[in-house]
Amino acid sequence: MGRVKRADAAGAIYHMLNRANRRMTIFEKEGDYEAFKRILVKAVSKFKIELFSYCVMMKWF
Repeated sequence: MGRVKRADAAGAIYHMLNRANRRMTIFEKEGDYEAFKRILVKAVSKFKIELFSYCVMMKWF
């Protein structure tokens, strides 16, 4: 069963988070990071989102 819809308010500031299930790798190669950035830029423009910052954390071996 999914979560109950959370309240949202126009003009509010939200903290968004994405991560992989079971600690799986999301980005396999450098190009994947670049693709993510391109998609993020398109989404911010399309939905008129004011993005204050973002962080992509990488696992180093």
